[in-house]
Amino acid sequence: MRNAMNIFDFKDCFGSLDDVGVDLVYEAGARDFYDLTIVIPTYHRPSLLKRAIESAVGQRTTRSYLILVVDNSEDENIRRENETVVRGFHGASIKLYRNQKNVGMFGNWNRGIRLAEGEWLSILSDDDELAPAWLDEVMDARRGAALVGVEAHIRGTFPADGPVMRLWKRGRRFLSHQVRRDLGPRDFYNGHPFLGTLGVLWNRRALIELGGYDERLWPSADYAVSLKYFLRHGAIKLSQVSAYYHWGENESANESTRAGFRSIGAIVRSSWLERAGVRPAGMRSMFVAVQRARETWWAAMRFSNTQAPFGRRVKVWLMAYGCRLIAVPVNRVACMLLSRNGAYDG
Repeated sequence: MRNAMNIFDFKDCFGSLDDVGVDLVYEAGARDFYDLTIVIPTYHRPSLLKRAIESAVGQRTTRSYLILVVDNSEDENIRRENETVVRGFHGASIKLYRNQKNVGMFGNWNRGIRLAEGEWLSILSDDDELAPAWLDEVMDARRGAALVGVEAHIRGTFPADGPVMRLWKRGRRFLSHQVRRDLGPRDFYNGHPFLGTLGVLWNRRALIELGGYDERLWPSADYAVSLKYFLRHGAIKLSQVSAYYHWGENESANESTRAGFRSIGAIVRSSWLERAGVRPAGMRSMFVAVQRARETWWAAMRFSNTQAPFGRRVKVWLMAYGCRLIAVPVNRVACMLLSRNGAYDG
């Protein structure tokens, strides 16, 4: 089924929630109006949930915002722990909702979008954090309904960059003096320019119009939604580190999840190239295969076992950088075609 999918075929993913009830368990600090809702979907992680809420409560702003926690657990002990955590923040504008049954990760994200209040929203995973200045930074950077994202710092035992990549990143930082940058097709073709939804500001109505997150695109439905949103409304990225991604506690640390990212990334790129009128199908397949090979070998190098035989590590290193050398010019051609024909809606 996945190979036949096209992410631009509209599907209303909110409709699957209609038959699953949701209960308002706790509410404090209610107001008549909110500028923004910070949605925190949670599942079986009360101790991490507390840290995420603390970062949301700790925003240094005069703007009105709601913290909306959506509990997706069916375990009564976890439910009680989550409720205890949320009740500890009685001074904040906060609500706790509980699904009557597990609706899945992306289903829970869709639930939070539906329940959000105000014109703007952000989805904060229960194992991540926002910096105190995040809210004002993203709200000040708004332009129409454009997506606004930020740089995020990865905490935990994430594998370090190699010497070549460290040198390249330092050079890029030295040459770039932009605090705010408009993103283009290349930013989205090479991969998701944000760490999921972390620190990303969405216009709620515009996000709902896209139909929500499709469970069939697990684990990278967020990549598909971000691309479709960008094509319709544009996207901005701020250079400030305003969010924190906890690698060791995140599902992305699993190899099966990373393999899923590559699989869904191929579907996203193929759909985009098809939308741009790239013919024949073999050409689309070539573009997608080159980028997927680059991602596969790069992941093999970054997450390789340091105890592996020296010859094996050398082979992986050579394949990773070899694929990168091939992918750079091929991706430039693909992005040129996308810029001409498939960059933006309308």
